[in-house]
Amino acid sequence: MKKLVLSLAAGVAVATALSGCSNTDTPVGSPAGSAAPQPAAASIAPAAVDPAVKALVPADIAATGTINGGANFQAAPMAMYETGTKTPTGAVVKLVEHAAGMMGLKVAWQQVLYPDQLPAMQAGKIVVSGSASAANADIIAKANVVGAFKNLQGILATADNAVQFETLDAVCGKKIGLGKAAAATVAIFNDIAKHCTQGGKPAPQMIGLSATADIVLAVQSGRVDGGMIPTPTVVYTAQQSQGKLVATKANDAIAAEIDEGDEGFTIAKDLPKLAAAFQAAVNAMIKDGSYAKILTGFGLPQNQLVPEATLNQPTK
Repeated sequence: MKKLVLSLAAGVAVATALSGCSNTDTPVGSPAGSAAPQPAAASIAPAAVDPAVKALVPADIAATGTINGGANFQAAPMAMYETGTKTPTGAVVKLVEHAAGMMGLKVAWQQVLYPDQLPAMQAGKIVVSGSASAANADIIAKANVVGAFKNLQGILATADNAVQFETLDAVCGKKIGLGKAAAATVAIFNDIAKHCTQGGKPAPQMIGLSATADIVLAVQSGRVDGGMIPTPTVVYTAQQSQGKLVATKANDAIAAEIDEGDEGFTIAKDLPKLAAAFQAAVNAMIKDGSYAKILTGFGLPQNQLVPEATLNQPTK
């Protein structure tokens, strides 16, 4: 599989270009292009229309043939632009596009920061999000959430500090930077804190930051011992850092011992039938293999994939 390689310098350039990466609740900067091949998942053939799935789409939406979508395209590898262009791509973007294609629909994308996506849905500006979203009760009260992959969060550290994060217990007592409004990340952090205190160890200290770029810079500067961000973004960021940053061994322990349910993408609350159609489409993709090809093609690990898509199933 061809890898997406950003023409970035190490250090601050990595943080700047990855501003908001997959940290679903964080603001972002302007898109950064690069002259590099895209992941293999970006070249998956367009979806064939599935009559059973298409039949679930409301008639008025089916008649238009296009739905408006919004995403934060500075959130690699979940949502980003193809190299040197403004063509949307990424794991969630392609998942949504492929599912829509099975319904006979196309998605007209626009850049929308994550905090603005639910208001944009409520205002009728978009009907679907291409950004990863937690499936907590607060979000489900405002939108339909198709659970499409596991909520996996990992620890990013400098190469020198990575040895401090080899087990789940090693996170206890550490200063951890994370998105203060990133619901999925905060949920995992709280579970780790509970694990620590129940084991008689000090809870990690949360250093709430705004964007993934801020988290990366805090890690690089030593302001925090490690940064907690979604696992695909941890891996992606480390790969682009020229060895300066590391996806720590604690990530496997977090995945094995902490379960906060699924993440996914959102559909406008007043369109439950369209949401059900998206759920059916993702389940069809799971069966035909396109689901795994898209997500693993953008670097999501196998243990982040789910056997079945859910709809409005709240996390713990």
